[in-house]
Amino acid sequence: MAKRKYAGQGIRGQMTIELDEYGPLVESAEEPSEEYWVYHGAMRAGPVIFLYGLANGIYGAPFVELLVHKVCEVHYQFPVEYCAKMEDPHFRLEASQVRKLTSYFQIGSTLLECIPAIILSLFLGSWSDHIGRKKLFFYPFLGFLAAAIWTSFCTAYPFPPSYLLISSALAAVFGGRFIILMAAFSFVGDFTDNAHRSMNNAIIEGSLVVGIHAGSFIGGYTYENVGISAPFVTSVLLNATCVLYVVVFIHDRKATQYSSGCGLTGIFAFENLTASWTMLRRQRTGDNRFHLTLIIVASFISNIAFNGKNAVTQLFLEFEPFHWTIQEYTIFNSVVGLVGSAAVVAFVALFTQTECPKHRYCYDRVHFRIFGYIGYSISTSSWMIIATAAFSHMRLLCTVCIRSVLAERWNATNWARAMALVSVVQSASPLLGSVVFVAIFAHTAAWWSGLCFALGSFMLIIVLAIVAYVDIARRNPIYLH
Repeated sequence: MAKRKYAGQGIRGQMTIELDEYGPLVESAEEPSEEYWVYHGAMRAGPVIFLYGLANGIYGAPFVELLVHKVCEVHYQFPVEYCAKMEDPHFRLEASQVRKLTSYFQIGSTLLECIPAIILSLFLGSWSDHIGRKKLFFYPFLGFLAAAIWTSFCTAYPFPPSYLLISSALAAVFGGRFIILMAAFSFVGDFTDNAHRSMNNAIIEGSLVVGIHAGSFIGGYTYENVGISAPFVTSVLLNATCVLYVVVFIHDRKATQYSSGCGLTGIFAFENLTASWTMLRRQRTGDNRFHLTLIIVASFISNIAFNGKNAVTQLFLEFEPFHWTIQEYTIFNSVVGLVGSAAVVAFVALFTQTECPKHRYCYDRVHFRIFGYIGYSISTSSWMIIATAAFSHMRLLCTVCIRSVLAERWNATNWARAMALVSVVQSASPLLGSVVFVAIFAHTAAWWSGLCFALGSFMLIIVLAIVAYVDIARRNPIYLH
């Protein structure tokens, strides 16, 4: 069994990771360097994840606004002055029509984004064990680059809103955002151990959230003050930078015999499909396998609620009774996200110094999400939204906790396959979340726009019950080592 060295507890320490010498990432004539900084993977992947988050944030809110614009002016052919004053009570009927159809286009965009990612995720975990993580990073950024170029083109011509769905399809066929996250956490997993995995994961999550919310502010500002195409052109430049960064700075732990070439051969091999499921079904100590399955189910439900909330929040705040502008929404979103991501990194740094099991503080963090959803569901004015966001900003930690709980149950050589299962969950959950939440919002916004958030809080109570059960069950002495 080959090992990498870890010396000392400080951030300058090196680490020892046991490697399966028959594992695909170890079969090569070229020997890797024995020593790595404990945060080597996070420091290499963090910048490109930040740039991806920045590009995604700049693109996201303006894309919804562009949909609203296309639906209002091109599809319904309402006068420009109507479309510019959708918050005016005199245009309530027109606003309701625009809001409902925009919601349906959002569902279509999510379907196109998620279905290819679900299929690809089933194969890519094991595939990247042989090919490496670099290509798993590279191809999705090409898709985002193509999508941003097409959306920029759509801003210059009066295309109907359905043409914008091509952007979602372009991003999806190359893997989309879920494959990028699989690549990032698999890459980090290759260079870390269980003692430092939570902090490495928090750095990646923090980089992503900081980028998304900083980008959200920039996107909203440029859309309103520079021009309708400005955020999408900026996203093109950032995605091109991501492609170059991966080529120059992302290098696998070790080259394999399959690393050269495009690497696309054998993606859909049956062995890749079965590898992750075989790993999950392997016999484990006590009820470890059952607990793993429960945590994956909890992650699935949590992601449905999280993605469903994200799908409707912008429309929720831009229409009655709040009437926020896109700039007000993006400033709010940016501040909440930046504070939340800083709190996540600080909290994980604190808890890695304690003996508290990760599933226990995961249990605590779910409460913040529940209170946040309840607060949104009963809000009727802007100060209630701000107060709810301030109270529940630690909700972002729930995702980090669940991912770290899963990481503790798998060794380093199985990490990519574990991330493949997580990616399937993350790919399927926006599909269900958007369909359920957007459909509810479209039909109930006129009499209770916060009903979908109330549904989200109920879903998170189920997550809380699962995590609480696992916490109690794992106090059995057989799980202490």
